[in-house]
Amino acid sequence: MLNNNDGAIEVTSGTLKLSGGSDHSTTNTITVASGGTLEFAGGNHFLGEDHTLSGAGAVVVSAGTVDLTGSGTYQLTGTTTVSGGALDVAGQLVNIGSSETRTFPGAILVGAGGDISVSGKVVEVLATNTLVSESSASLVNLVNGTHSFGSPMFDMTGSATASEIIDLGPAGAGSEDVTLTLGTDRPIRGSDTCPSCPLTGSLLETSGATVSGGQVVKVDTALLEATLPLLNVLAGSTMTLTGDAVTLANMAKLVAGSGLASAMIHLDGSSMTINVGSLVNVTGGTGGSYLNVLGDLIRLSNSSILSLNGTDGYVLRVSGGSVVDIVGVLVDFATTGGSGNKVKLANTYAPDLVVGGVGVRLTGGAAASQVEILGTPLRGLGTNGNVIEHVAGGAFTGSLVEVNGTSARVRIGR
Repeated sequence: MLNNNDGAIEVTSGTLKLSGGSDHSTTNTITVASGGTLEFAGGNHFLGEDHTLSGAGAVVVSAGTVDLTGSGTYQLTGTTTVSGGALDVAGQLVNIGSSETRTFPGAILVGAGGDISVSGKVVEVLATNTLVSESSASLVNLVNGTHSFGSPMFDMTGSATASEIIDLGPAGAGSEDVTLTLGTDRPIRGSDTCPSCPLTGSLLETSGATVSGGQVVKVDTALLEATLPLLNVLAGSTMTLTGDAVTLANMAKLVAGSGLASAMIHLDGSSMTINVGSLVNVTGGTGGSYLNVLGDLIRLSNSSILSLNGTDGYVLRVSGGSVVDIVGVLVDFATTGGSGNKVKLANTYAPDLVVGGVGVRLTGGAAASQVEILGTPLRGLGTNGNVIEHVAGGAFTGSLVEVNGTSARVRIGR
């Protein structure tokens, strides 16, 4: 049965189960208090443009369809779990843009068997606003199901900046210093007291899920620090993108990982296909960006496949006076579960520089002196069926990295 609900719904404790469909009118508000659960258990539910869904409680979609429309509609700080049926969001899900700090004690969105579609961004945090994650739970955790998202999935923008000296040489070698103006706002952070307040969970974790979207992560004039993989793609998941997986734009700074054993992106028994764009794109805009990876850029394990299908796609692209410093390796074909892993690319740009098997294309006046690659940047390549090949099969003769411009810098390894 479809009911028109023109009043307010408030769940203060226990579980309120809505097993019939309802057209929740544009004047309606739904509040779910901490300790309460609102369950959509069947039928079709429509939540319109001026509707608000708020509170610290839980929302569960166990059957039927929930259609949510309108930016700013979703104000919930509890977890929304889609265990059956479907959640369809027309527009953005979480939008924080009114001088607000919004705190989430756990995951924002969990797919646990149902399907999720968000036509816009899943999380957007605008300048002077903050999302605080109090746990090590992934902000979005997708288990099984089929899911689609707009671009970028996570969009972080700041405004405050400060000058930072980046040391790219031996201790005390001031001639190797690079000075950049970088964003200092932390749109998404952990709950510890800043400046030691990294995000301690992944932005996105998948397990056996099918996921499609554009860009996944974009950081613009802001600082993001994260200790776990930003993207953790596990257990037979397939991810298909039409944009860069990670983009740093216009004075952005990203510090990823917790040490040499960590990785910024992890594929385990899964695949990521990027039809347009690169895995990681670090660009300047009006000022260079800075990517500091404390471990490996990407780790592949248990027959995982990274496919960069665009003719202009790279594992790493650096431009606009940006700096990339990777302490570990560019690609880790993991020593544990490190068999049958593949990186496939379509670009045919012959490298201007090859170090440790990493082909680097130099464009826009870039010189070989702007690139330093040490150690074994492609760990495990050539063993146990771990390969880099052309997307059509056969030998790959293109470039893994592009460095563009006379002031971009790349350092990989120690």
